Amino acid sequence: MADIDYAKLNRQQKLALFLICIGPQSAAAVMKQFDDTEAENLCREMAAFPMVPEPIQKQVMEEFSGVV
Repeated sequence: MADIDYAKLNRQQKLALFLICIGPQSAAAVMKQFDDTEAENLCREMAAFPMVPEPIQKQVMEEFSGVV
């Protein structure tokens, strides 16, 4: 996914991007809140985003800022 159209992403894809942006330790703490199937699906989504451009990082952090 070289060009990410943030507006077209579903909630799970956006959450995957958020977990990538917050880093492994924080993401691990969040992932503990999900059951095994949900966590596996999120990991699959995260793997689909090898690089997250800075403008997308800013968008995802703005969207999830009320959660953290």
